[in-house]
Amino acid sequence: MGVGHVPAGKIRQEREGHDVPRREHRRARAYVGNLRLDVSKLASGQVGSLGEIIAARFLRDRGANIVDRNLVVGRGEIDMTVAFAGQKVAVEVKTGRADSVGEPVYRFNAAKLRQVRKLGFESGVTRVDYVGVELGAAGAVVRWLPNVG
Repeated sequence: MGVGHVPAGKIRQEREGHDVPRREHRRARAYVGNLRLDVSKLASGQVGSLGEIIAARFLRDRGANIVDRNLVVGRGEIDMTVAFAGQKVAVEVKTGRADSVGEPVYRFNAAKLRQVRKLGFESGVTRVDYVGVELGAAGAVVRWLPNVG
């Protein structure tokens, strides 16, 4: 009768190796590559920029080609335009901290959709997507809603 597999050799103790996870405090942290950030210390503009970087990486990993970021059209701005499956897509990115009230998706309302759609029409965009990024202790949670308008 066996109890399970026991590896041969020394069994490492907690915090003994660099790859053994340590306990983390419950502060908001985000991991971008090998960089660890304390999100609670970032200004709101920095949180938004970090969210756009994460959103761009997320969409690129799903086959999108980033065309423009922070594209100024008339008196407005489109967070990101991407080429995705033969279409030019305007992407609105909303970023929030996990400890804030409500998910970022709730800050994307009908008025913002109309504005992005209008700006996108002026720049040759065929659809509008939404990407919400929530930064928390475990990293970032990304919610992508394609073709919202």
